[in-house]
Amino acid sequence: MSAVRRKHLFEWEDQRWFPSSLRDLITDHLRSALSSPLTGTLRQTICDILEAPLRRSESMRIVDVCSGGGGPLPAVFARLGERVGRPLTATLTDLYPNEVAFRSIEIEFKGNIRGHPNPVSAFDVPAGLGSFQTLFSCFHHFQPADAKRVLADEVAKRRTIVIIEPFRRRDLVFVALATLARGIVLTPFVGPMTVARFLWTYPIPVSAMIFAWDGVVSCLRAYEPGEMLALAYQSAPTGYRWHAGRRPVPYSPVRSITYLIGEPLHGRLTQPSAAFSG
Repeated sequence: MSAVRRKHLFEWEDQRWFPSSLRDLITDHLRSALSSPLTGTLRQTICDILEAPLRRSESMRIVDVCSGGGGPLPAVFARLGERVGRPLTATLTDLYPNEVAFRSIEIEFKGNIRGHPNPVSAFDVPAGLGSFQTLFSCFHHFQPADAKRVLADEVAKRRTIVIIEPFRRRDLVFVALATLARGIVLTPFVGPMTVARFLWTYPIPVSAMIFAWDGVVSCLRAYEPGEMLALAYQSAPTGYRWHAGRRPVPYSPVRSITYLIGEPLHGRLTQPSAAFSG
């Protein structure tokens, strides 16, 4: 366990009043970072985590929750389909949809990935969107009571769920410096350089400072694998198999991925099984 206790501090992006021009800029930065050549091994590790539960689910439809500007799913989508050997479709959802990013992704993937146009809460994801649910880099936004609500909604709808988090509490200094530098240097390259984006970034780097603050808070909010597993038990004491752990990511600025996998049990097996690694 990390020596730093989890702290649920203020994060700008969580606020309803947060300007959409700033929110979309931050989510575009996150999507761009996940598509970078520097994060190739990160995408590979994400596929490694997703492949087995996706195979077992036999699902052809993925619903991604809290997608922001798209998240890593588009970056791993084609490779994941090749691995499981069947055509896949996906729906991106968010409480504050990045409509410009969603439209761009729909065009790029010829409709195989679609963005849901309306706000979707992680507490009530529409049942018809898919039976395999992913949450990337967003579980830390939820305090324990709300995290259990997210898991309970997935359990009630009998979905397989995979939660992937790249943050660790010990990484806050690195994340602070990396996000501040990215927010200043790379803003012109992560999406349309609008007047609003220019003013938020130059000459006073307001957006970069907010990005760095939220990155540090994300580290402090991060759940350890054992904490995720405890929340899962409390959300579904029976009827689900849970597995939590941490995988190293070689040759990557992201050192490891923390994950939780939940799969509904079928047949006569009614008691949950669990595993923990990392």
